[in-house]
Amino acid sequence: MGSVLISSLLLSLMVHTSHTDSYTVTYHHTYLPISNPDFFADLYLNDIPVYWYDSNNNWLDPLVPWRKKVPSNYSWVNLQLELWRDEKFMKNTSLGNDTQQVFHGCEKFENGSFQSYHQTAYRGVELWRFDTDTGNYSSEINRTQKMLDNLNANRTGAEMRIEELTTFCENVLNLLVMDGQEYINRKVVPDVIVLSSGDTLYCKAYGHYPRKIDMTWYKNGQIIPDGELERLTLPLTDQTYLSSISVNISSISEDAYICLVNHSSLEGPTSILWKRSGLAESNSNINVIPSIGIVILITLLIILFVLVSVFGFIMWEKGRKARLGSTFINDPSA
Repeated sequence: MGSVLISSLLLSLMVHTSHTDSYTVTYHHTYLPISNPDFFADLYLNDIPVYWYDSNNNWLDPLVPWRKKVPSNYSWVNLQLELWRDEKFMKNTSLGNDTQQVFHGCEKFENGSFQSYHQTAYRGVELWRFDTDTGNYSSEINRTQKMLDNLNANRTGAEMRIEELTTFCENVLNLLVMDGQEYINRKVVPDVIVLSSGDTLYCKAYGHYPRKIDMTWYKNGQIIPDGELERLTLPLTDQTYLSSISVNISSISEDAYICLVNHSSLEGPTSILWKRSGLAESNSNINVIPSIGIVILITLLIILFVLVSVFGFIMWEKGRKARLGSTFINDPSA
């Protein structure tokens, strides 16, 4: 019965699930007069930090091995020139110790189309954003309306900004994807385990890449609504991910739970069947933990590993936010 149930669920998931790729380039440029360096910038391709630039070095510092191996080309030189211009402009237009920030980038969707975006903040508050579809500036701050009216009246300037944001960003994105496709498109198969703790059942996928992963719980052949599940995805130090999906379980021993996992690194959906009786069966690519003692040991190791990973990520994020912020940072002088 269990094997038949698993087979039917796997077939259903294979029919309805597919994996395609999309890419995002994100820039953060910050001028913070009270810091040293006072201007710094980074670029991310999806979740991968590609470069770091600051006013002390005045040069792009590649952060990924595959970028370091690629000689400078036209797009890379243009990116360097853009950073020099942004640094000079932000320094010339800042008043006193006021912070300025720019957040922009573009996304290439699965169908090959692009969308760009651009936001500017002053003293930690969004000053305006630019819509590349309409060519209009907008803001939630009323006192900037006169400035926005002047910007929107300049249609030639708006068209030039659209060209700058779309063509330039698309060229950089395509360049990075081409240079780093072996690394970006790598597939790392996760190790999947099911653990129970009291009335909670956990399904965990360790070390998967890319980040996107489909994980679902079934109870007696019926999908459990997403509102009854808790999901978590954390970055690991080796630039892979840990994903977890948990559910509260009933006290009925006959109830059968199946964790169904699908990832682009797998040949097809994989699963684990769990019952209170301790019986478990799985298809290929799955690790099943049968012993309670091992479960306890693995749980402790998981907790330790996650704590280390989370602490490392928090420290890294705090360092990045100190320089850049998630999107915008608040000016201490405000």
